[in-house]
Amino acid sequence: MVKIIGAVIAIAGILGLCGCSTGQSATDAGSRPNAAPLHGAVAAPLHAPCTGYKTWVIPKVAPLDTHKTYTAVVTTNKGVIAIKLLPKVAPIAVQSFIFLAQHRYFDGVRFHRVVPRFVIQGGDPTATGMCGPGYQFNDEKVTLPYTRGTVAMANAGLNTNGSQFFIVLDDNTGLQPKYTIFGQVTGGMDTVDRIASVPLGPGADGTNSTPLVKVYMKSVRIAVG
Repeated sequence: MVKIIGAVIAIAGILGLCGCSTGQSATDAGSRPNAAPLHGAVAAPLHAPCTGYKTWVIPKVAPLDTHKTYTAVVTTNKGVIAIKLLPKVAPIAVQSFIFLAQHRYFDGVRFHRVVPRFVIQGGDPTATGMCGPGYQFNDEKVTLPYTRGTVAMANAGLNTNGSQFFIVLDDNTGLQPKYTIFGQVTGGMDTVDRIASVPLGPGADGTNSTPLVKVYMKSVRIAVG
């Protein structure tokens, strides 16, 4: 199972609050002539229940312009979350997240794990916490603290990043620097908190971390400014 110990990270924001332009959208990276394979990506083993969903062996991604800002606008059934992506901090994770968003991978995907006062987690189309996009990539050095609104990759161990991510709900969570930080919520933390407050039932690890009502991403779109 892909997770962070005892938690899920929550990220939220409204585009109008982040100062990013909606006039330019990131286009499909795979269609660009200068797209190249995601650095260090390798094929990940697929097993039930992960089959039957869109996957890639090695995605081709567009280069990032570090002079521009990239904002993920996450529209959920609880409200909108705006995430400022951090290409200078974690370029590989940002490229992968943008690629998946451009391919509508996150549309309809649930936040399958919620740990109050810790994290919310999503990114697995099966909502089991076991699956990903068919590839995985290496960790990137963590140089920032896991504060409220931090967005980071969930993983199943060293260098096993895929599509699952979490948003941190509180400061001083005690997380070790094992989860690549690639974004920061700049608006919509109230949406994140609404997701974190849904009723919960037992999860796979026996703790109350599985939402009893459906909380999901309607869409994730990338704005470039």
